[in-house]
Amino acid sequence: MSPVTAQPSLPPAEEELWRRAMRNPDYKQYINLYNILTQKGQRTFIMYLMMTHPWELDGTVERAEEIFKKIKIPFYTGSGAYAYTYKLHWLGAQHYYQNVDAPKKLLFTGRLTWSGRSINTTTRSSAGMTIG
Repeated sequence: MSPVTAQPSLPPAEEELWRRAMRNPDYKQYINLYNILTQKGQRTFIMYLMMTHPWELDGTVERAEEIFKKIKIPFYTGSGAYAYTYKLHWLGAQHYYQNVDAPKKLLFTGRLTWSGRSINTTTRSSAGMTIG
């Protein structure tokens, strides 16, 4: 992993998007997200892009639906309370589970304990649901 260096200079249009995101009070209240934003994309670039470009390109949903149709092998997806936000990990896992027509399992976990064990685990499979 490369160390974070001095902030890079951005093209003028990107600089304006960055400044606008820096003024967003919703980002300021979440220090983990605000920290990513202050580094101008040097770390966790996908999160940085989501905060500076909070819109989808035309055709994004249609392309995703086509990709879902191509998945034919059994798969396991899920997330936990340790993930950044509901909108990223949890919602993505639900969308894959809902839209893929293949044998599948979905796992949601609660927060992790110091021992590394999860609390409040929920598993759903194409055959039914188990809570344990």
